[in-house]
Amino acid sequence: MTIEEQVQRINIELKKDGNFTRAAKEVFGVSESTLRKKFKKSGYKRVDNEYVFIEEEHAEKIGRQTGGRLVSNEECQTIDDLVSVDEIQVLTSSIPKEIKENYNILIEMIEGYKKNKHINTGNIIVELPAEENKEFRVTIRINEIIYKAFNNFCEVNKQFTKKELLSQALKEYIENHK
Repeated sequence: MTIEEQVQRINIELKKDGNFTRAAKEVFGVSESTLRKKFKKSGYKRVDNEYVFIEEEHAEKIGRQTGGRLVSNEECQTIDDLVSVDEIQVLTSSIPKEIKENYNILIEMIEGYKKNKHINTGNIIVELPAEENKEFRVTIRINEIIYKAFNNFCEVNKQFTKKELLSQALKEYIENHK
């Protein structure tokens, strides 16, 4: 059964009672999510309880992947059932060489960022521990002249928030005066 025939059949079932889950299971023997994903990949979208073709670029994708027939979860045992080798090569060839060569370094940087929120811009390094409570606030009293100088400093370094700059300054002061 072609994708178009499958869509026509599901639309008939939807007109009966609007129960997509039942129709997917009884008519095609697959879960509703499997059928929904297949239709979506093929360029179909559910509009007013009916699947309609939306995207031209998806027209042949499912036909190439599964030979034009619906594949159940039990039948999909390898990635080749879902994506052809040619499609994988096209996808991986679009990744820049620098990213491929430095993949592990990039992953380490991302993990480090998630753990410490480490930012290095010019001479200023903001390296703060991960916050447990993002909404934490506190009021402090500060010398007015220092506050104005701090505001001017923040205006020059807009890549950082005042919270980041103040937190880093306090952290460094504490570390230097232990």
